[in-house]
Amino acid sequence: MSPEDKKKQTHFCYKHPLKEAKRRCFNCKKYICPKCQIKIEGHIFCSKKCFKDFKSKETKEKVGEFIKKKGKFYAFRMIFYPLLALLIMLSFFLYKQWIESIEQKEIQPQISQKNGKKPIHPDWSSPSSVEINLPAENASLTESEITVSGIAPKESMVGLYVNSEKVDATFSEDGKFLFEKIPIKTKEAILQARYFDSYGNNAYSKAIKIQLVAKPSIFEIPKREEPFFSPVLSSFLDLKQAKEGKKTILLTFDGGSNDNATDTIIKTLEESKVKATIFLTGEYIKKYPEKVRRLLASGNVIGNHTYSHPHLTTYSFNEKQATLPGIKKETVIEQLKKTETLFESVTGAKLSRFWRAPFGEKNSEILKWAYEAGYRHVHWTPKLDTLDWVADKSSPLFREPRQILMKILKESEKGEMQLDGGIVLMHLGSEREGELRADTILEELISNLKSKGYTFITVEETQWAKEKEVEEK
Repeated sequence: MSPEDKKKQTHFCYKHPLKEAKRRCFNCKKYICPKCQIKIEGHIFCSKKCFKDFKSKETKEKVGEFIKKKGKFYAFRMIFYPLLALLIMLSFFLYKQWIESIEQKEIQPQISQKNGKKPIHPDWSSPSSVEINLPAENASLTESEITVSGIAPKESMVGLYVNSEKVDATFSEDGKFLFEKIPIKTKEAILQARYFDSYGNNAYSKAIKIQLVAKPSIFEIPKREEPFFSPVLSSFLDLKQAKEGKKTILLTFDGGSNDNATDTIIKTLEESKVKATIFLTGEYIKKYPEKVRRLLASGNVIGNHTYSHPHLTTYSFNEKQATLPGIKKETVIEQLKKTETLFESVTGAKLSRFWRAPFGEKNSEILKWAYEAGYRHVHWTPKLDTLDWVADKSSPLFREPRQILMKILKESEKGEMQLDGGIVLMHLGSEREGELRADTILEELISNLKSKGYTFITVEETQWAKEKEVEEK
């Protein structure tokens, strides 16, 4: 092959056989596509393992050159080699620590300049609790529109990728998922699933490579879009800010799987003589019945946060508030009614007729279903989302308690009525511990906003809560 032919030759990523690759790993020299490129110390590697191998070889070469130059002197050897043995032991320990610190860093492809977010793409290496069972690995398929099925955590959302492209999502109600008539448009394809559970966890399945014997499909899966929502009906069924010109503010707390901030929150609210609106899942009520009774006894309004906190739309998968396939009117109503019944059995009282969707995932269809069950939705004011559930310090969403406090106070300084009717979102518990929990600044937040003339109210005290039903136009 001539040099010119070599230049024209197309290379493909050794991890993604269908992706064209122009760069090679600095260590192993294998071709890799842009998604697989990890840039460290000015070079491109295909994996952190290759980087470690490169550093190891580089260190050995430098040590070998040094010994070769200095080793001919007898006195030097008598001193050097005993010290070298000790140094090797120490350097091995320090080198291991250094490598571990590198592995903990988020070495990812470059962040998109368009929206500042890291591109989401499959992890092609490690299997998890989601798995594709059909089709099998390396299957030769005679149909270009196929069925994909497998297992995933119960009541999770499962998204499907074909050749790294997001294709569709569905609800795994019983721990199984099924996608039908998935078009395959290339002779070779890579399939992968990703689950999103009710606790905010997500993970990818092992990638499955398939071969298509038939002619590639020209079929397109219809895109799932958010249903149309008239502004009038939207304002009646979904509250985001209760502006009334009275300089009021609403503290709201969601209670799901964790209660480690609940005691402090109850104590602070009672001492500050402030009532809040609390949205509880059925699982929280079942797990912490005594704390539920204390929250109610303190005069707080208790709303519905569904029973098991499931995903209701495809938003976490594709950033669209389209109703998640598998989520039906009966699903939503059952989630609300089950929580309602449990709350009444635990407290002897009735839930307030307001609800908050898990992850804030809702659309006009879902809001109408909830309204048929007797509930209107309370969202939050976007600029007042504390993100106190984010426990990972390396996440761009993470804020320390003081940062949360200052952000809200800065919003209040933008205008006399800037936060009027604002709805603050916090949680009764999270994976944060100790001084990193947001409830540590709750007392200071309340006192500061009171000093600025704000009054704290519950959702039941808003004019919105007293509005009568409207007709959709």
